[in-house]
Amino acid sequence: MEKTKKISFKIYPNDRIGKVSIAGGKETPLYIRVVHNRYPRYFKSPYFDLLSEKRYRSTTGKMGKSIMEQIEKKEKALFEFMMERQRNNYDFDAFKAKYLYYATDLLSKMEPLLFSFLSTFFEDRGQPSLSAILREGYRSEIGESVLTDLQSTLKPPIYARLAENAVHYAPPSIPVYAFCRQREPAAAPLFSVMDWENEDTREELLDFVKNHYPDYSHSLEVYMEELINCL
Repeated sequence: MEKTKKISFKIYPNDRIGKVSIAGGKETPLYIRVVHNRYPRYFKSPYFDLLSEKRYRSTTGKMGKSIMEQIEKKEKALFEFMMERQRNNYDFDAFKAKYLYYATDLLSKMEPLLFSFLSTFFEDRGQPSLSAILREGYRSEIGESVLTDLQSTLKPPIYARLAENAVHYAPPSIPVYAFCRQREPAAAPLFSVMDWENEDTREELLDFVKNHYPDYSHSLEVYMEELINCL
């Protein structure tokens, strides 16, 4: 149990609920207990909720670290981030709302537009069947997995054209996925509102994009701010 400013925080498996599928296996859902002045309140781990979605199965199954360890690490980092900003007028509902807001994965929010771009790209190439599959693909796969498969199967000039078009017509999923993979090669690729609001992480991302994906360097910051403003 970690304590800060009279607020206690603990991640625990909720044994009252049956196991669910996650990372190619079955696990008991993780919940969060927040205690303020000895009064406990509970809610489900947003990271467990996210990574138990079926679209992450192809990514989480390749991880080197335990998915549950990754989730606990994310939740603890988010709680510490929250405590740095916590004021004395604690209110659980407000705390929970902010917690879930900062946990929001921005890459997930980009997925519908990324897959729409991919669908249009192959429609324009005269491949309507592939286009139709990709149009709703974000419901069953994450963009990183699809982009990796496309890069390995398409002829290099075609993928290069796709990547070039993505700079202008898609969200900055490609560089943000690459940044996440560089930082944590064995973890699920997530980039949350908390990550963007953390000045060090944001600058690290912007430097990475400037050095490795310079075509995105002028638009990424504006895009991320506009995306967050829409949450």
